[in-house]
Amino acid sequence: MKIKISGAPTTAPSRVVAKKNVMARQYYSIITVLSLFVIFNSCTDSATTESTPIYQLNVAAEPAEAGSVTPASGEYDNGETVEISATANENWIFEKWQGGHNGTANPATLTMNRDKQITALFVKIEYALNKEIHGKGSIYERILPSKTTTHEPGTLVEVIAVPDEGWRFSHWESDLDGSENPTTLTMDGEKTVTAVFERREYELTVHIEGEGAVTEEIIQAKASEYPFETIVQLTANPATGWEFDRWEGDLTGHENPSQIKITDSRDVTAIFVRQTFIIKTSVNGEGSISKELISGSETELGYKYESQVEITATPSAGWQFIQWQGDIDDTDNPIIVDIDSNKEITAVFERIEYQLSIETSGEGVVSIELISGEAADNGYYYGTEVELTAEPDKEWTFVNWTGDIDSDENPITITIEENKSVTAVFARDEYTLDLTIDGDGEISIELLSGEQTESGYKFGAELRVNVSPAEGWNFVFWDGDINGTDNPLKLTMDQNYTSTAVLDQSPFAGGNGTEEFPYQISTVEQLQAINNYTDRNFVQINDIDASETENWNNSSGFNPIGDDVIRFTGKFNGADFTIESLFIDRSNENNVGLFSFVNYSDLKNIHLVNANITGSGNTGGIIGNMWNSSLSNSTVNGIISGGSAGGLVGHTLGSTITESSSSGQINGWRAGGLIGSLGSTQLIESNSSSEIYGSEAGGLIGEGQHGNIINSSSSGDVHGTQNVGGIAGSNNTSINNSYATGNVTGDTNVGGLVGNQRIRAISNSYATGTVNGNEVVGGLVGSLSTDGTIRHSFSSGFVSGSIDVGGLVGLNGSSIEFGYWDTQSTDQTGGVGRGPSTGTNGLTTSEMTGSSAETSMPEFDWINIWITTANYPILRWQQ
Repeated sequence: MKIKISGAPTTAPSRVVAKKNVMARQYYSIITVLSLFVIFNSCTDSATTESTPIYQLNVAAEPAEAGSVTPASGEYDNGETVEISATANENWIFEKWQGGHNGTANPATLTMNRDKQITALFVKIEYALNKEIHGKGSIYERILPSKTTTHEPGTLVEVIAVPDEGWRFSHWESDLDGSENPTTLTMDGEKTVTAVFERREYELTVHIEGEGAVTEEIIQAKASEYPFETIVQLTANPATGWEFDRWEGDLTGHENPSQIKITDSRDVTAIFVRQTFIIKTSVNGEGSISKELISGSETELGYKYESQVEITATPSAGWQFIQWQGDIDDTDNPIIVDIDSNKEITAVFERIEYQLSIETSGEGVVSIELISGEAADNGYYYGTEVELTAEPDKEWTFVNWTGDIDSDENPITITIEENKSVTAVFARDEYTLDLTIDGDGEISIELLSGEQTESGYKFGAELRVNVSPAEGWNFVFWDGDINGTDNPLKLTMDQNYTSTAVLDQSPFAGGNGTEEFPYQISTVEQLQAINNYTDRNFVQINDIDASETENWNNSSGFNPIGDDVIRFTGKFNGADFTIESLFIDRSNENNVGLFSFVNYSDLKNIHLVNANITGSGNTGGIIGNMWNSSLSNSTVNGIISGGSAGGLVGHTLGSTITESSSSGQINGWRAGGLIGSLGSTQLIESNSSSEIYGSEAGGLIGEGQHGNIINSSSSGDVHGTQNVGGIAGSNNTSINNSYATGNVTGDTNVGGLVGNQRIRAISNSYATGTVNGNEVVGGLVGSLSTDGTIRHSFSSGFVSGSIDVGGLVGLNGSSIEFGYWDTQSTDQTGGVGRGPSTGTNGLTTSEMTGSSAETSMPEFDWINIWITTANYPILRWQQ
């Protein structure tokens, strides 16, 4: 049940309010009775009835014509929320609420908890007109009769600019523009108008007599005295060498600066006259100065500006003029001085002194003693006497004086009366030459230049010394005061010499087999003779033609150096000379090559050209069997055939091969472009272009055991049966940063890089050649065994086979990390023929070539290892 508590408006007159209070007391009584009745009924009937008060909301706008309030007046339940909004009419704005609600928020939210009377107050819009002045003048305004209220919206205002006397109106700025005066503007908002006034101008003409300038500065006139005139301050600025004298015309007098009031056009002349300067002279040393006027004028006070004066310095006897100092820095005498300021000039005289230059020829010194006169800082004064003494060094002798003195007197006295140059000539004593021979031979001496005496040779004599060994003997080196291996020898006699020519009895061209003086190899016969000196050291000294070896030893050819019993343990340096057409046919022998068996040896710079070498097992172009040794910067070109055959070495163990290569053809049961069988060996920065034929074959190694192949490559085609690869046939070594481009053909376990990778890893490597096989065929590896790994490598050559064929690996029994193959060029949709393919990724040719490769193979190290090209990526060391 709802009970209306109050329905009368809160704005009722006071008499109505009084009546309302009486009625309210009556209502309260009625309510009390009704409430008791309700409570009674509630208690008896156990029923509940709610009552909700209702309140009246009255709204109004003041003034009424200014706007409206929504919603309209009405009744609302107790606690009900009402949002009221005031809307202003044109040219009015809402100001605030008053009555039952105060504040400026619009709309406003009310909570009805009593009757409320609320009024929205509005105010009329008015605009300000701001006036500014630039210059001197006034702005007057007049409201035109179109409106009655000052500056209400739409009011039309006329503004008039009135300049002060001596000024003129120029134009309007701010919310007005143009130069119309008077003009009007409509007040549709707050306005600012600026009247710009300009000062009236008069001409001031300034003339100059003489040389100088006049500057003008406007001085603000006193308002009480000169309200409209301008005062100008004139400053006469004379040019250099001139001075201000006086004003003439509309301004007179000598005052500078001076002021003139501009009340009309004015004409003023500044008079300038030349300055007078003096020349003050002084002397440093002994001498005098004279002056002569050349041009201009001279007065009692000095010389007029721009005059010219000639000044002459005359030295006293025994002195010489050096220079002018002060305001003149010059050495000319006499000198013309331009008068442009006061001058202070000093003539500097110095006493005459002369130089005595002493030189020596040979080794010795000259001492100087003053006999009479005076020494100067840098020489001697005229007439001074000195004594010269020549003192030769040890083993030298004074000969004579040359130059300004021609005498052999020592010491000698000379008088300094001019600059003098004297040379003391010393000659070296005689020297002896004592030469002997250790061995069998003769020494001959030829005098090329200089002088030979009964006891020796004069200093500087040049000789040619030649050692002629007897048959079977070789010159090795000089021992004593002469060092080295030169023979013949050119010698300059600048000391006593005692030396021995050391000879050696050997079949070689020179040397004694030591590291310092290795035996010198000049012929193929001497090369063969190394077999009798396998523990010595050798150096090749020219190209060797070994074609005659084809007829040696009943057509068996050259006998390899060393064997498995007496191994070569020395050093051999081919010195980048060639050994051409070496022939060896030892098909029934093991360990065949230029060297049969080397151990703890060092071989380098060896180059075989057109070699033809055949052996049984362990056959190589340079070495048959290589243990614990090194081979570097060596090459082999030719045909190498054997059981375990390699272009360089048949078999290695615990060794290192660097920067070496082979070309030609390799044939063997186990064949490799560089090494037939590799054991615990480092193969570094080497390559082969040889064509390989073998049962087990590889472009670089036939078989690899426990080693490393680093930064190496193969470009020759490989033909084999089982375990056939572009770099290795059967492999237990790690392969890093290497590649193969040759075609590979075989039957089982055939791969572009490795036929059968049993252990260790292949990393950062690739193969691009065609791979043809029957069973277990892969673009990179034929068979990858349990302990083998492939990392960051790819293949792109055409791959064909019948069983277990993959674009990357034929048979995979291990792990692959980031291995890629070209699905188009390999013609293989699968990376692995049989086994897990995790880690393999097939890409198209466009994805693997050009700059796309870096995006398609993001796991590759493109900063340090790989680089893109227009084709497939390559290794950075290939550049």
